[in-house]
Amino acid sequence: MKKSLIVIFLLGASFTATLLLNEVSSSAKVAFLDVGQGDAVFFQTKQGHQILVDGGPDATVLSMLGEVMPFWDKTIDLVVLSHPDADHITGLVSVFERYEVESVLWTGRTKETRVFEAFMDAVTKEGAKEIIATAGQHITFGDSGAVLEILYPFLKTDIEKGASNETSIIARFVQGDSSVMLTGDTTKKIEKLVVDAGNNIQSDILKIAHHGSRTSSSIEFLEAVNPKIAVISVGKDNRYGHPTEEVLARLTEYGIKVQRTDQNGIVIINIK
Repeated sequence: MKKSLIVIFLLGASFTATLLLNEVSSSAKVAFLDVGQGDAVFFQTKQGHQILVDGGPDATVLSMLGEVMPFWDKTIDLVVLSHPDADHITGLVSVFERYEVESVLWTGRTKETRVFEAFMDAVTKEGAKEIIATAGQHITFGDSGAVLEILYPFLKTDIEKGASNETSIIARFVQGDSSVMLTGDTTKKIEKLVVDAGNNIQSDILKIAHHGSRTSSSIEFLEAVNPKIAVISVGKDNRYGHPTEEVLARLTEYGIKVQRTDQNGIVIINIK
């Protein structure tokens, strides 16, 4: 295994960390995994670093990872938990059982559920390095040029109050000339805070928040992100009516190409 480095640093502060990671690869990609009514997004950098953001509502994520990773590869460099709701966290417990995970990025927001307890037990048993997400952190992966920019939460108090969805990590993954906006299940209220913060959030690809719920994907946010492609991770014939016609119409109005896991299955996009 050829070793490379992931470096985490907080802009304007002195916090740094280095971790040993995966072998070199010549390709980079993002894959929105078809895990039903939930989220799971897989990234591979040009140097072969592997990142999994959320794990979906059950163990389906394991078969999906088998579609985008070599069968012999049992390591994942970074797991990100956007927020502790069951449709994002449940599959990660199975991931820890199957894969060796180097690091975990999450907000520190807890939840009194069995699956959250199982997740924390798995993290502890694995001995994975825990990183608490804070706006301003940039996570870089060796010299691959890949960066995960944390845009939200701003402060510790942001994850201690309010609904779970509103504590979702919002992050922008950048590799070369390509960028992907990750939104968890965030709401219009938090989208506005991120826009008003004044950071560059333009992204080629937008992971639509909360499976296309009308509570997210505001006009202001879509205009600021200005994506070419929107991907909706959603279960077929789900009981919530996701994605809503309101959000789909808004995406059509802005000329944004839509891909849906309930219709397209795994959505894989190569990154330049």
